[in-house]
Order: sequence, then C-alpha cells, then structure tokens
Amino acid sequence: MKPVIFSLILMCCSFSVFSQKQARANDVILLKNGDRLSGEIIQYVQGDQLTLRLADGSELNINDSEIKRIQQGTGPVKEEISAEELDKVATKVYIQPKTEGRYSITQLSFAFGNSEDDGLALGAGFSTILGYQFSPRFGAGLGIGLDNYARRGETVYPVFVDLRSYFPSKKKPWAYYASVNAGYGFAFKKESANIKEAEGGYMVYPAVGYRTSTKEGIDVNFDIGVKIQKASFTRQLFNGDNEVRDLVFQRFNIRVGVGLWKKQG
Repeated sequence: MKPVIFSLILMCCSFSVFSQKQARANDVILLKNGDRLSGEIIQYVQGDQLTLRLADGSELNINDSEIKRIQQGTGPVKEEISAEELDKVATKVYIQPKTEGRYSITQLSFAFGNSEDDGLALGAGFSTILGYQFSPRFGAGLGIGLDNYARRGETVYPVFVDLRSYFPSKKKPWAYYASVNAGYGFAFKKESANIKEAEGGYMVYPAVGYRTSTKEGIDVNFDIGVKIQKASFTRQLFNGDNEVRDLVFQRFNIRVGVGLWKKQG
C-alpha cells in the first residue's frame, strides 16, 4: 500500500511542476520571418529588444525590429490583433528606460530660498543637456541654461558638465538617478535694469531624481537638489549711487523635464 501512495504523491508533484512550467511558458512571440516562440516575457525595451525565458529556463534576446506580434496568455495566436488588444498587451509588458546611448534632456526649474534683502526669493530657469550614457552607472554630457534669481535683471547663463548615474528597476518602467552639474555661470550688464556691471562665477548643482518612460519612448524626469551659483551685480540707483551685490546664491531647486534617447549602433 505504501508504494502505491508514494507513487501517487510523486505523480502529483510531477504534474504540479509540469503545470507550473506550462503556466510560465504562456507568452507567444510571432517573428517577421514566420517563426513562433513561446515562453515568459521578462523584459521588453521598446525599440531595442525583448528578453524571453524559454521552458528550459534559458533566456533568449530578440531584437524589437524582428517582432511582428506579441501575445500574452495561453490562447491561440491571432494573425491580426486589434489596436485595443495591442494596447492591452503593451500595458502588461515592461517598457524599461534606456540606460545606454546618446541622450538629450530639456528641463524647466523652479528655485526658492532666502535672500538677505528680499526675504523669500523665488526664481525660474531653463536648461538643455546633450550627453552619452556609457553604462547605467556612468554618463557624461554638456549643458547650457538660463537662471533668473528673482531680482529684476539678475540673470545668469550657466555652461556646465553633466554627470549622472541610473538605478533602474528590473520590472518597472522607471529608474532613480543621481546627477551633478558643475560649471561656470556667465552674467552680463543690462542697461534696461540699471545693471552697469555684472560678473559670473562657479556653479554646482547636485540632485537626485526619478525617471519614467512612456510607450512612445519619451522620458519624463523629476529631480530635486540645491543649486549654488556665484555672481556679482552692480546696479545704479535712482539717486546716482551704485549698489554692489556680491552673492553666492543657494537655492533649493525642483526640475521637471523630458528626455530623448538614441541607442548607439
């Protein structure tokens, strides 16, 4: 009797393992050359490649340009899939942000902090960065921008180096990142604002942020940090005297922007 019970238990365990393997291999990839592959989609970077785990546990990388159809589930493959069905499939697939290749980021910034003369000081700025991400942990680029520090005419134009590192999620369409901008901010005299002399100085901006990708391949970035900018402005007052402001701006900064990527190859 015991051998019979043992055999039944062994059969149940084998059936359970077989069922789990079958449940895992439930995604179907139709290729443009007519081949059909079954397995489990574990990663999909739109415009780059899809990683499929096969029934034997091995992983296969497939170029996105070779894929004709993607279907998730155990049902039969359809040669024609409606736009609504494709959208449902897309919501289940992990579209991970790119972390290698050329990048372009355009951002708006909002700054606020304390000023000795004006109390709470608000400001705004704009910047654009072009760079190359060599690996998820290291990327470098060059950027230019425009920052206004609340007082009329006190505008600085920074030129800087951008260094960044990404920490992507394995199964979600987002990544945390850390970045440092460092360079020189140029300042110019402005007769319309009675600024007779202006001189720029060093700029440093460390930040931490969050980045997510859309199905269209556009990144949305959000980060916070502290921007430090040295500058000097000489303003002529109404009574003819000169007011000299030799400053080191320290502003809490919030940036929101969009990014585009182009994979090298």
